Amino acid sequence: MRIQCPNPNCPNPSNIQRFEMTHATGVSSGYSPTIGLGRDSEGDLVYGLAITRSQTNSKIANETAPPEDPTKKTSWAVPVLVFMVIFVFVAWLYVSETWYARNEIGDIDQTGRIIKIVLASGFTIFCFVTSIYVIISSSRSRKEDIKRYQRRIAHWRNSWICLSCGTRWRQK
Repeated sequence: MRIQCPNPNCPNPSNIQRFEMTHATGVSSGYSPTIGLGRDSEGDLVYGLAITRSQTNSKIANETAPPEDPTKKTSWAVPVLVFMVIFVFVAWLYVSETWYARNEIGDIDQTGRIIKIVLASGFTIFCFVTSIYVIISSSRSRKEDIKRYQRRIAHWRNSWICLSCGTRWRQK
């Protein structure tokens, strides 16, 4: 069975390609070396070398691009966890710095100690529970993203485009 464009008004119904092939032919990449020469503040000759990588996509390559792979994205949980650790560290640093704070009379303030320990402990427990929630929800959403990606990539691999009229369809 020969696959042709389903559009009845297409001028050339046999000019078709899979999205995968269309995207691959529309992407070009290369390296560009650059050498720079100049003088520093003392008048000595200085030079530098830079190699840059570039990638250009045609319009049709952008339109037939594959879905974004979720395993290549950074999870939002990592910055949240780092932020929590820093907050807990600062809270306990405050408790340790003010541990020997004296009241107006000159005695060590025992009530202030207890309040600071209770607040820092409560904050630590809150951060710990929040961190567990962030880790669990991040792993769940990551699993859902991977399942969604697998469905989308299967759809993308079975998709075709007519290069004459631009009609897109999915071959079953």
